[in-house]
Amino acid sequence: MMEQQLAPAISSSKRWKSPIDVERYDRHPKLTEPEKEALACFVTHFTGRMRSWPEETKATLHRFVQPLQDVLDVLHIVAKYRATPLAVILQEMHERGVAYWAWSEEHWQEILQPNFKAFQQRYPNFTDQTVRLELLAIGYFLCPLTDLSSSLLRSVQPVPLARRLFGSDMLEQAVERIYQVIMSWGYNTGNHKAELTQAIAEAFIANRSPYLEDLTFSLLAELAEKTRWHLRHSLGRLSRALEHLGLIDGSLPRTGLQPDITGRIDTNDVAAEWAEWCVRWYRFSGLATRTKNNYLHVLLRTGRWLALVHPEVTTPHQWTSKLAAEYIASLEEIRVGDFVDAQHTKTILPSAFGKPLSARSKDRHFAIMRAFFKDLHDEPHLIPRRFDPVRLFRTPRAIRNQISPNPRDLNPLLWAKLVHAALNLTEEDLPRIGGKEANRGLRYPLALVRAVAAVWVYSGLRCDEIVRLPLGCIRWQQEDVTLPETGEILPKEATCFLTVPVNKTTGSFQKPVNPLVGKRINEWEQVRSAGQPPQTDRKTGATVHYLFAHRGYTIGTSYLNHSLIPMLCAKAGIPSADERGTITSHRARATTATLLYNAPEGLTIFELMQWLGHKDPKTTQHYARVKPTKLAAAYSKADRNSRLVEVLVDTKADANGEVKVYYVLGDHGLCGNPDWATCLYRMACLKCPFFVPKDQAQLIAAYTSVKRFMEIVELTDEELAAVQEDHDKLEAAVKRTQILSAPTLLRRRAKGEKGRGIPLTVLNTFQKQGEDQGTISL
Repeated sequence: MMEQQLAPAISSSKRWKSPIDVERYDRHPKLTEPEKEALACFVTHFTGRMRSWPEETKATLHRFVQPLQDVLDVLHIVAKYRATPLAVILQEMHERGVAYWAWSEEHWQEILQPNFKAFQQRYPNFTDQTVRLELLAIGYFLCPLTDLSSSLLRSVQPVPLARRLFGSDMLEQAVERIYQVIMSWGYNTGNHKAELTQAIAEAFIANRSPYLEDLTFSLLAELAEKTRWHLRHSLGRLSRALEHLGLIDGSLPRTGLQPDITGRIDTNDVAAEWAEWCVRWYRFSGLATRTKNNYLHVLLRTGRWLALVHPEVTTPHQWTSKLAAEYIASLEEIRVGDFVDAQHTKTILPSAFGKPLSARSKDRHFAIMRAFFKDLHDEPHLIPRRFDPVRLFRTPRAIRNQISPNPRDLNPLLWAKLVHAALNLTEEDLPRIGGKEANRGLRYPLALVRAVAAVWVYSGLRCDEIVRLPLGCIRWQQEDVTLPETGEILPKEATCFLTVPVNKTTGSFQKPVNPLVGKRINEWEQVRSAGQPPQTDRKTGATVHYLFAHRGYTIGTSYLNHSLIPMLCAKAGIPSADERGTITSHRARATTATLLYNAPEGLTIFELMQWLGHKDPKTTQHYARVKPTKLAAAYSKADRNSRLVEVLVDTKADANGEVKVYYVLGDHGLCGNPDWATCLYRMACLKCPFFVPKDQAQLIAAYTSVKRFMEIVELTDEELAAVQEDHDKLEAAVKRTQILSAPTLLRRRAKGEKGRGIPLTVLNTFQKQGEDQGTISL
């Protein structure tokens, strides 16, 4: 659809030809004696007007002047303004003693100078800005002037130069074609169009072609390395638009081209062979890039330890079980900051220097060494297996015992303020970027920020999962659902399901979330630019239309910690850190898990495990903190008036497919009421039609299909006193049973139960029918 709205594309590349054909000129570099004399005469008699030249001088210098005149014709320079650029070229030829055809690129850079101020100082009589532009065009068409640095183009204004070199129509057509693409991504301001025009002009000039089809990724990458910061972003947008149109394979990264790993690590004080093996492992490892970077830092730290303690050990092949044991023991002596390179030293808090490594840090070192040697023992490395790294580098029990679940959940009051701030964001709360105060724009639209904030406070997702949410990740319940356990009816659209993308522990799955999350996401989807290009998912490699994409990019993983959360803290009027550290995106996950687990009818640990996307409940314990109040309430509830009662369950279903349940009432008989545990008339069992006499109870207990179970039953105070063998209480309970009238309704004592019960007349009918058939039908 978009391609139909764009300007017509050029079907074939490299069709543009320079209007100046240098092959038809006499390009002999040496000057003849008459030419030298003519140049000296020109320099002596030149007064700024072309007609002041002697005719003999003009004729002698014709082979130099004619190409210059042809270039000025292409630039549409009128005759009266041509004298100055011609004078500069002829004057430089006179001083250098060689024709301009032989000038090197350095000579042209010297003539043009890096800026207009330097040019003015070199040629005080030629102060017009257009003179430099015309000289640049002459060097561009006639000579090997190819290295057009960003500062040079900026000083001569690349857009006017490109219009003169290629024509205004060619440039405007290309700009409009690219601008239509990026407008569909959310760019819609004049500033973006002006910057895009400048980026396209520089790319066309550098590529010597005014066609988008002729641009290459390598050319744009080279320009991005040379150009200034804000134009680099425009080149990035241009590259993404060209990729979207299928003209280049790939686009410039948002943060610039990353150097090779060898250029980003500090191998000082590390044996060259050890560093080489570490880099080799890094390149073949299948771990996430961030994880590999952390592992590589520890491996190089180990290399510095080797260089100090065992300088003779320079490769993994030389490691033995004895050396591994020594390394494990050394972790007790190593302090924070030891064997760390200068770059990582800056990231360590001054208060932490010199302290022993924490149990978690030691466990991390063991895990890294296990992974490192396990990978080296397999393909493609295949170093000799001299020990078992899993067994040798296992974390000692003493260290494991120090690592206990310690969820970093937030104080409920602080969290309530953050949630309120997230649900009440306005445009005034959002940070603005660029331009003057009156014209500063929003980094992201309000609808996007509100949706991200709602997902953060309610979904319990990792920041990577939030960033990678796909478009259409919300599914609403489409019909009313009746819960069989309670009979409660959930109306449609009261429950919202969120599709969580593939993550580090599980595949994609759905989880219920607060309906407000779905509403915020729907609001953003309605205003989200529909032309956002798909991107490659870094976890799966699949092409995904990300939900939180704006102007062709998804929000960064650092957006939550560095922008959104500080903004919410400021709006809520709370500090961005508490006694457990900085408020980060992951702490919301622990806080939400803790609140769901400690709610009055909260999730169980296994339900919470599935909701968080964990594989092991032990992992969930690191997120959900059991509140002391919940623990006390649970203990009180478990200990209050409860006893174990034996239950007989006939696993053989009757003709109606129902399974019979009997509660053992001591030696007296059984109760066939499946709700006996909550029956309001439990003390009057002998008068109840559900009561099964002793002789019939013995027959039932003898069934081969009967299984015995124990059930916890809450007792009333009277029943508790009776089972505690208090003689007086027991007699009172017996008397109460004798004087209690037979029930006419069976009602449960469950909280909130409002049903009228089961009329005993109906039950008596069922029982009579069962007796006629020789069975006890309940």
